[in-house]
Amino acid sequence: MSTISNLNISVHQPGNYNFAERINLNELMQQHLLKIQLEKKISPIIRSEQLPGIEANRTAIGYVLETVIRIIFSYPPVGRKSFLYINCDEENKGALDIDLTNGFKRYIISFHTNVNSVGSLNTLHQKAIDECTSILKKYGASFTANEIRSAGCLFSISLLGKM
Repeated sequence: MSTISNLNISVHQPGNYNFAERINLNELMQQHLLKIQLEKKISPIIRSEQLPGIEANRTAIGYVLETVIRIIFSYPPVGRKSFLYINCDEENKGALDIDLTNGFKRYIISFHTNVNSVGSLNTLHQKAIDECTSILKKYGASFTANEIRSAGCLFSISLLGKM
C-alpha cells in the first residue's frame, strides 16, 4: 500500500506489470467509482460517455483510475453537490493514422468536475501524477493534470483503444 501525496490516500501501488489483456474501461471505471463512493460515503452526480476497450494490465490501469477518482473526490465543492463528467473523444477524428493497427484509434478521456481546488495539484500530488504518467506511458498513453478554479477538465488521458 502506498500513500498518495498529502491526502492519506491508500491504494495498491502496481509494480512492473508486463502482462497486457483486453480491458473494458467502462466496467473498470464503474468498479472504482463504486468502490470510492462506498468508502467515502458520497453520492456525486456522475455521467460518463462510452469508453474504449484497451490492451493493458488491468491492475496498473485500475491503479491510475482509482488514483484519479480519489484525488477528484478529495476536494468536494463547498455548498454544492460534487459532479464528475467523463468525456471520451476520438483524437483526430476522421484522419487515417497508418501507425495504428487492428482497429485501434487514439482517444482522449477527460475528467470534468467542480472540485474545490486547493493549491496546485501538480505540487500536492506530484508523486501520484508521476506514477500515473509512468504507468500510462508503458501503453503508449499520456496523462495530463490541469489546474482549475471551480469547474473544468482536471485530468485527461490520451490512449489507444477500440470502441
